[in-house]
Amino acid sequence: MTKTAIDFEPLLQHMSEGFLAVDAAGIVLAANNAAATILQRSMSDMKGAALSTVVPDLAGSNAAGEIEKIGQGTVARRIQHFTPGRYTWFEILVVPRPTGMYLFIRNVTDRVRQQETAAVREAVRAIVRDAPVAISISRGAEHRYELMNEMSRQLVGDRDLEGRTVRNAFPELAESPLIDLMDDVYRTGVPYTGRNVSVTFDRKGDGNMVEGVFDITYQPLFELDGRVSGILTVAIDVGAYHAAALPE
Repeated sequence: MTKTAIDFEPLLQHMSEGFLAVDAAGIVLAANNAAATILQRSMSDMKGAALSTVVPDLAGSNAAGEIEKIGQGTVARRIQHFTPGRYTWFEILVVPRPTGMYLFIRNVTDRVRQQETAAVREAVRAIVRDAPVAISISRGAEHRYELMNEMSRQLVGDRDLEGRTVRNAFPELAESPLIDLMDDVYRTGVPYTGRNVSVTFDRKGDGNMVEGVFDITYQPLFELDGRVSGILTVAIDVGAYHAAALPE
């Protein structure tokens, strides 16, 4: 039976991952089209060049030391490399071989940024929960409560309003300028702060209207693409509540 050699070149050129073949001296021997796109280098520039110059910001980085160490071993490993010059994260699978190594490269910037955004949001939630002033976070154009800290819940009679919209939670404020101001902040991305704002509302949800005086701030929350996705509201009670039922 005659053995047929398999030509891997077409496969490598159609891969979505960047591919580099590197010799024991750290010189790039071969690369695919995806590597040229991901690394923003031409094929001619990469072949014959040092790996440290082909991968952005690799020289002197922690990733360079990790790649060298993995290449001297026998076990393939994935590492992450951050490039400050491009503010980009690469995930690199390093596969050692007797005469060098293979590198498979992905641009994972979007994934890392999403993870960092989630971590930042969780840190913000922890800060908000323990803040000594009433803070709430609402999402969307309808201002649906996503988070209310303890002080904010105390302000509304220890009610949990998360998941409800502002208009649904406080129907008595449907025509209030405060709702219009939230709409404006969400639409324009411009924050609002009001001092000594008098608000009459159903504090406990029992139909008993009370009056309060507050300093109120509406701070827009932005996504990575610059789009407003919500509002952080800070309310500071600057006057005693007046338990006065509205006249019939």
